[in-house]
Amino acid sequence: MADPIGHHSLDLQRILHRFRGSPLEGRWVLVQTKPFEEWRLGRMNGRAKPIEIFEDKVFTSHLDGEREIFRLMWKQVAGESLSF
Repeated sequence: MADPIGHHSLDLQRILHRFRGSPLEGRWVLVQTKPFEEWRLGRMNGRAKPIEIFEDKVFTSHLDGEREIFRLMWKQVAGESLSF
């Protein structure tokens, strides 16, 4: 969580590959709503369909948004929430 964009251990890379291999429908994404200032949580609805944007999930840091997506994907794949 300290460096969501940096180099990752082999174990974490395996987890991320599993996340990235999930179907497009239902996949969590960050949508930049103000260049370099604001991102919102979004969810894909499959190919060629608009992304559902959650207006109540706003981030002023790209990295905070990436951390939130990791938590959401973890819960989706593992069935339990992360404690940090």
